[in-house]
Amino acid sequence: MLPLVDYHVHTARCGHAVGRMERYVERAIEAGLAELGFSDHLFMYWLPSDRRDPQLCMAEWEHDFYIEDVERCRARYKSDIAIRLSTEADYIPGHERELEAILRRYDWDYVIGSVHFLGDWGFDDSRYLAGFEQRPIDEIYAQYFDLVGASAESGLFDTIGHADNETIGQMYIDLAVSRLRQKFNASGPAPHLIKTVRGEGYLFDVQIEP
Repeated sequence: MLPLVDYHVHTARCGHAVGRMERYVERAIEAGLAELGFSDHLFMYWLPSDRRDPQLCMAEWEHDFYIEDVERCRARYKSDIAIRLSTEADYIPGHERELEAILRRYDWDYVIGSVHFLGDWGFDDSRYLAGFEQRPIDEIYAQYFDLVGASAESGLFDTIGHADNETIGQMYIDLAVSRLRQKFNASGPAPHLIKTVRGEGYLFDVQIEP
Protein backbone atom coordinates (compact mmCIF):
# COMPACT_ATOMS: atom_id res chain seq x y z
CA MET A 1 0.00 0.00 0.00
CA LEU A 2 1.28 3.46 -0.87
CA PRO A 3 2.13 5.73 2.08
CA LEU A 4 -0.19 8.58 2.98
CA VAL A 5 1.22 12.00 2.05
CA ASP A 6 0.01 15.58 1.68
CA TYR A 7 2.15 17.83 -0.49
CA HIS A 8 -0.18 20.84 -0.76
CA VAL A 9 -0.38 22.56 2.63
CA HIS A 10 -0.58 26.32 3.19
CA THR A 11 0.12 28.33 6.33
CA ALA A 12 -1.38 31.41 7.96
CA ARG A 13 1.18 33.55 6.11
CA CYS A 14 -0.79 33.25 2.87
CA GLY A 15 -3.82 35.03 4.28
CA HIS A 16 -6.38 32.25 3.72
CA ALA A 17 -5.23 29.56 6.15
CA VAL A 18 -5.18 29.56 9.94
CA GLY A 19 -3.30 27.94 12.78
CA ARG A 20 0.27 27.24 13.74
CA MET A 21 2.47 25.17 11.47
CA GLU A 22 3.26 22.81 14.34
CA ARG A 23 -0.42 21.92 14.63
CA TYR A 24 -0.54 20.98 10.96
CA VAL A 25 2.43 18.68 11.46
CA GLU A 26 1.00 17.13 14.62
CA ARG A 27 -2.34 16.52 12.90
CA ALA A 28 -0.52 14.87 9.99
CA ILE A 29 1.29 12.59 12.43
CA GLU A 30 -1.99 11.72 14.15
CA ALA A 31 -3.50 10.87 10.76
CA GLY A 32 -0.62 8.55 9.93
CA LEU A 33 0.95 10.57 7.13
CA ALA A 34 4.47 9.59 6.13
CA GLU A 35 5.27 12.98 4.56
CA LEU A 36 3.92 16.52 4.74
CA GLY A 37 4.85 19.23 2.27
CA PHE A 38 4.43 22.89 3.13
CA SER A 39 3.73 24.70 -0.13
CA ASP A 40 2.64 28.19 0.77
CA HIS A 41 1.91 30.73 -1.94
CA LEU A 42 4.90 32.57 -3.33
CA PHE A 43 4.58 36.34 -3.13
CA MET A 44 2.95 38.04 -6.11
CA TYR A 45 6.26 38.70 -7.83
CA TRP A 46 4.73 40.12 -11.04
CA LEU A 47 3.08 43.06 -9.25
CA PRO A 48 4.55 46.07 -7.43
CA SER A 49 4.51 45.60 -3.67
CA ASP A 50 1.62 48.02 -3.10
CA ARG A 51 -0.68 45.92 -5.33
CA ARG A 52 0.01 42.53 -3.77
CA ASP A 53 -3.02 41.08 -2.02
CA PRO A 54 -2.27 39.85 1.55
CA GLN A 55 -5.31 37.56 1.36
CA LEU A 56 -3.74 35.56 -1.47
CA CYS A 57 -0.10 35.18 -0.57
CA MET A 58 2.60 36.08 1.91
CA ALA A 59 4.55 39.31 1.65
CA GLU A 60 7.97 39.17 0.02
CA TRP A 61 9.72 40.01 3.31
CA GLU A 62 8.03 37.00 4.96
CA HIS A 63 9.45 34.47 2.55
CA ASP A 64 12.74 33.78 4.30
CA PHE A 65 10.91 33.48 7.62
CA TYR A 66 8.54 30.95 6.06
CA ILE A 67 11.47 28.81 4.97
CA GLU A 68 13.03 29.07 8.42
CA ASP A 69 9.76 27.90 9.96
CA VAL A 70 9.59 24.89 7.65
CA GLU A 71 13.17 23.95 8.50
CA ARG A 72 12.45 24.36 12.20
CA CYS A 73 9.48 22.00 11.95
CA ARG A 74 11.54 19.56 9.90
CA ALA A 75 14.16 19.39 12.62
CA ARG A 76 11.66 19.21 15.49
CA TYR A 77 9.57 16.36 14.05
CA LYS A 78 12.20 14.50 12.03
CA SER A 79 11.75 11.29 14.00
CA ASP A 80 7.98 11.25 13.37
CA ILE A 81 7.41 12.52 9.83
CA ALA A 82 9.29 13.70 6.75
CA ILE A 83 8.63 17.38 6.04
CA ARG A 84 9.18 18.81 2.57
CA LEU A 85 9.85 22.42 1.61
CA SER A 86 7.84 23.74 -1.32
CA THR A 87 6.04 26.76 -2.67
CA GLU A 88 3.02 27.25 -4.90
CA ALA A 89 3.94 29.78 -7.56
CA ASP A 90 1.55 31.45 -9.98
CA TYR A 91 2.33 31.10 -13.65
CA ILE A 92 2.08 34.52 -15.27
CA PRO A 93 2.92 34.69 -19.01
CA GLY A 94 5.75 37.10 -19.74
CA HIS A 95 7.25 36.80 -16.25
CA GLU A 96 8.94 33.41 -16.61
CA ARG A 97 12.51 34.68 -16.24
CA GLU A 98 11.60 36.70 -13.18
CA LEU A 99 10.02 33.68 -11.53
CA GLU A 100 12.91 31.43 -12.46
CA ALA A 101 15.37 33.79 -10.78
CA ILE A 102 13.30 33.80 -7.58
CA LEU A 103 12.92 30.02 -7.48
CA ARG A 104 16.65 29.50 -7.93
CA ARG A 105 17.36 31.31 -4.66
CA TYR A 106 16.10 28.39 -2.59
CA ASP A 107 16.66 24.65 -2.31
CA TRP A 108 13.09 23.42 -2.84
CA ASP A 109 12.10 19.79 -2.56
CA TYR A 110 9.53 20.54 -5.26
CA VAL A 111 7.65 23.51 -6.74
CA ILE A 112 3.93 23.58 -7.53
CA GLY A 113 2.85 25.67 -10.49
CA SER A 114 -0.70 27.05 -10.51
CA VAL A 115 -2.96 29.31 -12.52
CA HIS A 116 -5.11 31.62 -10.40
CA PHE A 117 -5.24 34.64 -12.71
CA LEU A 118 -6.62 35.19 -16.19
CA GLY A 119 -4.99 38.49 -16.99
CA ASP A 120 -5.62 40.69 -13.97
CA TRP A 121 -8.69 38.73 -12.90
CA GLY A 122 -8.33 36.39 -9.91
CA PHE A 123 -11.05 34.11 -11.21
CA ASP A 124 -11.12 31.62 -8.32
CA ASP A 125 -11.49 34.29 -5.65
CA SER A 126 -15.08 34.71 -4.47
CA ARG A 127 -14.50 38.46 -4.06
CA TYR A 128 -14.34 38.72 -7.85
CA LEU A 129 -17.37 36.61 -8.67
CA ALA A 130 -18.80 39.36 -10.88
CA GLY A 131 -16.14 38.59 -13.47
CA PHE A 132 -18.08 35.48 -14.47
CA GLU A 133 -20.91 37.69 -15.73
CA GLN A 134 -18.64 39.21 -18.37
CA ARG A 135 -17.63 36.13 -20.38
CA PRO A 136 -18.92 32.65 -21.34
CA ILE A 137 -17.77 29.72 -19.22
CA ASP A 138 -16.32 27.91 -22.28
CA GLU A 139 -14.09 30.92 -22.94
CA ILE A 140 -12.89 30.93 -19.34
CA TYR A 141 -12.09 27.20 -19.42
CA ALA A 142 -10.27 27.54 -22.75
CA GLN A 143 -8.08 30.36 -21.48
CA TYR A 144 -7.45 28.54 -18.22
CA PHE A 145 -6.32 25.30 -19.85
CA ASP A 146 -4.15 27.20 -22.33
CA LEU A 147 -2.30 28.70 -19.37
CA VAL A 148 -2.09 25.36 -17.56
CA GLY A 149 -0.51 23.86 -20.66
CA ALA A 150 1.94 26.75 -20.96
CA SER A 151 2.88 26.44 -17.29
CA ALA A 152 3.66 22.74 -17.74
CA GLU A 153 5.75 23.45 -20.84
CA SER A 154 7.70 26.24 -19.10
CA GLY A 155 9.84 23.77 -17.16
CA LEU A 156 9.62 25.93 -14.05
CA PHE A 157 7.56 23.52 -11.98
CA ASP A 158 7.75 19.95 -10.72
CA THR A 159 3.98 19.51 -10.68
CA ILE A 160 0.84 21.47 -11.54
CA GLY A 161 -1.66 22.32 -8.82
CA HIS A 162 -5.41 21.63 -9.22
CA ALA A 163 -5.09 21.38 -12.98
CA ASP A 164 -8.76 20.42 -13.45
CA ASN A 165 -9.88 23.38 -11.27
CA GLU A 166 -13.47 22.63 -10.39
CA THR A 167 -13.62 26.16 -8.93
CA ILE A 168 -14.66 27.63 -12.28
CA GLY A 169 -17.85 25.59 -12.43
CA GLN A 170 -18.52 26.17 -8.75
CA MET A 171 -18.17 29.92 -9.22
CA TYR A 172 -20.83 29.87 -11.93
CA ILE A 173 -23.14 27.97 -9.58
CA ASP A 174 -22.44 30.50 -6.81
CA LEU A 175 -23.26 33.34 -9.21
CA ALA A 176 -26.56 31.73 -10.22
CA VAL A 177 -27.52 31.16 -6.59
CA SER A 178 -26.61 34.75 -5.75
CA ARG A 179 -28.93 35.98 -8.52
CA LEU A 180 -31.79 33.78 -7.26
CA ARG A 181 -31.33 35.06 -3.73
CA GLN A 182 -31.46 38.64 -4.98
CA LYS A 183 -34.73 37.94 -6.81
CA PHE A 184 -36.27 36.36 -3.73
CA ASN A 185 -35.25 39.33 -1.61
CA ALA A 186 -36.57 41.79 -4.20
CA SER A 187 -40.01 40.13 -4.14
CA GLY A 188 -40.47 40.98 -0.46
CA PRO A 189 -39.66 39.54 2.96
CA ALA A 190 -39.03 35.81 2.67
CA PRO A 191 -37.30 33.07 4.64
CA HIS A 192 -33.95 31.77 3.51
CA LEU A 193 -35.20 29.63 0.66
CA ILE A 194 -31.71 28.68 -0.51
CA LYS A 195 -29.45 27.44 2.25
CA THR A 196 -25.72 26.88 2.01
CA VAL A 197 -24.75 23.40 3.24
CA ARG A 198 -21.09 23.29 4.11
CA GLY A 199 -19.21 20.59 2.22
CA GLU A 200 -22.28 19.74 0.14
CA GLY A 201 -23.54 22.76 -1.81
CA TYR A 202 -26.97 24.36 -1.69
CA LEU A 203 -30.37 23.27 -0.41
CA PHE A 204 -33.61 24.66 -1.82
CA ASP A 205 -35.78 24.75 1.29
CA VAL A 206 -39.45 25.26 0.42
CA GLN A 207 -42.40 24.19 2.50
CA ILE A 208 -45.30 22.98 0.36
CA GLU A 209 -48.79 23.20 1.76
CA PRO A 210 -50.74 19.91 1.46
